[in-house]
Amino acid sequence: TSVRDGMNLVAYEYIVCQREKHGVLILSEFAGAAQSLGAGCVQVNPWNVVETAQMIKFALEMKPEERKRFHTYAFEHVTTHDTKAWADDFISTLRDIDDDDYKTTGGQRRTTNSRTAALG
Repeated sequence: TSVRDGMNLVAYEYIVCQREKHGVLILSEFAGAAQSLGAGCVQVNPWNVVETAQMIKFALEMKPEERKRFHTYAFEHVTTHDTKAWADDFISTLRDIDDDDYKTTGGQRRTTNSRTAALG
């Protein structure tokens, strides 16, 4: 596992590729994907070699039901938090900002605000 962030998509791809085998993802707590995958992966501090070794052993000895539980959680997250979901959330946030500005200006658009100027 990495000691720095930068390859989050690899973790997501692994989850998708393990759909049948329910492979357990061991992920650095420093990776951004650790925040989003949470309970769907085994998180380790890669600087702590003893803990990392213990977590590898834990993952290798995990019962099939537990492997499936970890994988199901991660797979659900990966397949529902795609680029479309991100874009929908982003557009919704922009609309909320625009609505708030509209209400606070008595119906007049505030074009000097860089957040809403692009919404025109």
